[in-house]
Amino acid sequence: NKAVQRMENGTEFIVVAFNHQPYFLSWWTRERAQLAAMLDPIRPNGGTAVYDAVMAAIPQFTVRNNQRAAVVMISDGADTASDATLREVRRALFRTDAFAYAIAIDSPERQAINTRVNPVALQEITDTSGGRTEVVHGTDDIVPAIARIAEELNSQYLLGYTSPRGADGAFHSIRVRVPGKEYRVRARNGYVAPARD
Repeated sequence: NKAVQRMENGTEFIVVAFNHQPYFLSWWTRERAQLAAMLDPIRPNGGTAVYDAVMAAIPQFTVRNNQRAAVVMISDGADTASDATLREVRRALFRTDAFAYAIAIDSPERQAINTRVNPVALQEITDTSGGRTEVVHGTDDIVPAIARIAEELNSQYLLGYTSPRGADGAFHSIRVRVPGKEYRVRARNGYVAPARD
């Protein structure tokens, strides 16, 4: 699989599948060969609980070994089965340092409007975290989309600073600017500084 080959050596990942609820297919592993074996048999069926799947994955980022982290969601339908709301997912992502990316499979086949993938909802999740959403039109387009996301993840820079506000438990917006127009920067919209006990 070309997308798996583009992952840097040492990349650690977990896989969470979902229909009406999330299922962990793996815990943290660096075995890239296992990734394709886990993903190949997955077939869409049942409801779509993408928000619950993200909420299940987020706590795992506290026990990772690598410094950078990203959630990559692949969905072909609107969220129809989650207990978590879009707002709760966004709030939870603000409390992590993980980037969120999504691949929305917007099939040209006829679907009920309430079950068709909702790229705008996925963009609300991804854009606030510094990631982005790609819309594709079929499963053949997934591998190139994953490859583009992997390329972007391999080209990230980490900037850090100390806020004068300290750990107050509040949300703080941030903006990253670069001089000139030849560069395009995508960054988190903000963060929550966890209050100290």
